[in-house]
Amino acid sequence: MNHPALARIAVLLALSAGCQTHAASCPDDPTAAAAYAAWSARHVSDYTFVWQRTCFCLPDAVQPIVVTVRHGEIVSATDRAGTPVSADIRNNLLTIDALYRRAADARCTADEVRVTAAYDGIPSNFFIDPRRGVADDEFNVAISEFSAP
Repeated sequence: MNHPALARIAVLLALSAGCQTHAASCPDDPTAAAAYAAWSARHVSDYTFVWQRTCFCLPDAVQPIVVTVRHGEIVSATDRAGTPVSADIRNNLLTIDALYRRAADARCTADEVRVTAAYDGIPSNFFIDPRRGVADDEFNVAISEFSAP
């Protein structure tokens, strides 16, 4: 065999080994997959829920936030009194679809990902710990008071 052919084989072997390694680092979570499937089957694009983040953050970031979603986009985010939250806080809020996507994406890189949801896919908690042992890098959001018109 000539050198270019050997080089191509070496590259293909390296790439295929890398793909296998990457696939192995993305563990399946059948519970989260079933919850997302149930959520998707609902075809809900208009809804309201309360988002509450747990972190060592400013009080405005950890307060309960009433999030209103229309046509799959966040259109309103207020505190319980109805006062809009700051743009900095609002920019970090996610729809339920985006939360499921974030959890799925994190499954390939984070040390721990947990999604807790009811049988119908309505989530109650998303927890992502990118690196165990590193303080305050976790993403932890509780979802409550879900309602759809």
